Amino acid sequence: MVTLGLGLGFNRQTRKRKPPLQLISTGGQTLGQSTTGLSGTTTTRDDGRHFMKVPHDATDIRMLYGNFYFNSSSSLNEINGPSTITVDGAVEYAGVAYPQLFDGVSTKAITSAAGLVLGDSIAGLSIVGGSNIFMRHSTVVPLGQAHPVGRLRQTPLLEANIFTTNASSQTNGVGAMIGTTTPFGFAPLAVIGRPATRRVSIALLGDSIADANSYDVSTGDGNTNLGSFARAFFASNIPFVKITRGSMRIIGLTPTNAPRSWGIIPYCSHVVVQAGTNDLAQPASGDYTLAAIQANYQTIWAAARAAGKKVIQVKILPRTTSTNNFANAANQTSVSRFGVGQDRDMLNAWFDAQVIAGNLDAVWDLNTVYEDAANLGKWKTNGTAFFATSDGTHPSTNAGGFTASVATIQSLTAGLVV
Repeated sequence: MVTLGLGLGFNRQTRKRKPPLQLISTGGQTLGQSTTGLSGTTTTRDDGRHFMKVPHDATDIRMLYGNFYFNSSSSLNEINGPSTITVDGAVEYAGVAYPQLFDGVSTKAITSAAGLVLGDSIAGLSIVGGSNIFMRHSTVVPLGQAHPVGRLRQTPLLEANIFTTNASSQTNGVGAMIGTTTPFGFAPLAVIGRPATRRVSIALLGDSIADANSYDVSTGDGNTNLGSFARAFFASNIPFVKITRGSMRIIGLTPTNAPRSWGIIPYCSHVVVQAGTNDLAQPASGDYTLAAIQANYQTIWAAARAAGKKVIQVKILPRTTSTNNFANAANQTSVSRFGVGQDRDMLNAWFDAQVIAGNLDAVWDLNTVYEDAANLGKWKTNGTAFFATSDGTHPSTNAGGFTASVATIQSLTAGLVV
């Protein structure tokens, strides 16, 4: 027994701190799609249903919302949502829809410049580890205004993005939503909760290689996971959120350029940084000299470390052209800055040095899967077209492509601890 200054006491053995709120589900994702074509002139409501897995027992569950998206590489940063959105939602679990409230009411208006919005703890909802859930959500904009979109729906799991002018939402139902579904729509960023003990959870900062919308098969692994990182994290029962966009550069992922995305980081234990190939693909001047790129990495690592997170850097993959569909090494040519001894090699070696210097917790090297050890700077080949890469930048869907790295990433995640 310890006596405090006011004469109060407590037993250190019986008083136990709750684990912190953290990311508890797979499949979290920022929005990464232009709003072009969704002007709102014919639709005002976007109803959505999206699949996730909760690997571990969790309580105190709520959804995390934002009104922003990443646009094309020309903007290099978060873009405010095109208009104020009014959201409502529910978590569908075991045949029941549990409503998400916001300060005790069922809807919440989120302005285009607002920060993140975390819903109330959802009444009556606790989830058994290993269970599947669906985020059910609805977004309303005034007629003539645009919807923020970017979450891809997977039809085999009865996911949906349905744009209508309906007066009421479908969030409080269960099962498939009614209506014609489109590929991209709005969705909350993540599901947050309190596991029984702290668990590994990952924020993945990346470009199209991590995002994988552009090269994975449209149904992914059958559980909405696109690309080797998402597939591996899901198979390893690790909650994760993808802060990714095709054409993204590392400069666009700094806290200054992506402040709301960094609002997700406190709910994760680890930050995995994959982006960088698109920075190196720029001429080596201004923001894209090797020194400037290194400075942006250091900014991201330091910010994550300051937030108490463990930081993992992924090495940059080859980037080549080919005259015979990448069937052999001899017909591949490294693009500028990606050749042997050039900036890519220097940057990858520098990553290793940053672990020794104490600025990184680990480096993951997927070049052991993709790069030809006998012809460095080139993609692996076996005499067939597109064995490891589809275009010289992205892994292919063939045997030597991204699926070959899933087991490697799983083995790397096996040693992660909070």
